[in-house]
Amino acid sequence: MANNYFQFKQFIIEHDRCAMKVCTDACIFGAWFAGQMDGVRSILDIGSGSGLLMLMLAQRSNAVIQGIEMDPGAFEQSIENIRRSGFAGRPLSKEKDADIHKRKTTAPHGNTDRVATSLSDGYAHLPDKHTQTHTPNGQAAKQDSLPPTPEKAFSAEPSERLSVFHGDARHYAFPGQYDFIISNPPFYEYDLQSSSNAKNAAKHSTALDFRELLTIIDNNLSAAGTFGVLLPFHRWERFDQLASKTGFKPISRLFVRQSPNHDYFRAILHYDRKRPAKDRLDNSDDLTEPRNEHPAVFKLLRDMPGFSASNDVAGEDIIASQRKSQPGYPAHAGNEHSHQAPAAPQYGLTIREAEALYSPAFIALLKDYYLHL
Repeated sequence: MANNYFQFKQFIIEHDRCAMKVCTDACIFGAWFAGQMDGVRSILDIGSGSGLLMLMLAQRSNAVIQGIEMDPGAFEQSIENIRRSGFAGRPLSKEKDADIHKRKTTAPHGNTDRVATSLSDGYAHLPDKHTQTHTPNGQAAKQDSLPPTPEKAFSAEPSERLSVFHGDARHYAFPGQYDFIISNPPFYEYDLQSSSNAKNAAKHSTALDFRELLTIIDNNLSAAGTFGVLLPFHRWERFDQLASKTGFKPISRLFVRQSPNHDYFRAILHYDRKRPAKDRLDNSDDLTEPRNEHPAVFKLLRDMPGFSASNDVAGEDIIASQRKSQPGYPAHAGNEHSHQAPAAPQYGLTIREAEALYSPAFIALLKDYYLHL
């Protein structure tokens, strides 16, 4: 019987009430971006589940980190995991603490005040349209899912920098805009679904599709912010097309495979807005110009077996050999996958070497988290 928890070096994740359990690719995802958070002051995790990504980022960052989760069981368990970790109550540095001040915000569908935290300079409330859906005739429809009451919300204070909101990110009025947004969204589209509604919401695009996710990110990402997503390999190009149409461009891509004998099965994508270079954050290696500069985490991994890199526009040396052989690759996707992706550094990570041992690159990436590395 599988454990109901996963023990990391600095925290424990219990996940028996979560549809999505702790898995290797999610840990790679968190560690990859945790090494790129210099200069980032505010983070949003969309679909925060057990709180895994929030805690991985909190271990390496001083940022204010907020998550949103719609499943009640996962929401409650994420609060328990965060409180148990000690990160939520860990005091910020004086510089970071001075950057944060409490504001009163009003829930959009009622008079309930909740205490939130200012996330960055230029704080602004989201437009009303973000809290509405529309009927087929274009009229606004009333939402059944409301933002949390003070009893349900785990609110952020200057000395408690992690918080989780219970609600649907498509209709939630967040307290401000974020420097970085991370999401491990529902993976599967048109696949065989589970009898569990919670698992379907977590794993299938019935609760949140790519267009909706990109709209949420566009509405809540600061002008100079970036975002990261974890996707199945065979869907990354489709997402890349939609991201470009929404006004985003790639910073980097990391493709993950189990071993040298396996195809790549996950894609970790990093984007920012299409805008003049002078408007971008300039506080960390991965956010400086030119964009073909390698992120700090790359410098850690570049010479280690199990890690590869390419600046080729389409990354053909990393991915071309498996385009039509990738398990789950849509047979009808010829036009979709002829998309010529914009130039961005592309990396490949192999989890295990041929003899089933973790690769040096994987160990370097996860050594601050995994208990026995």
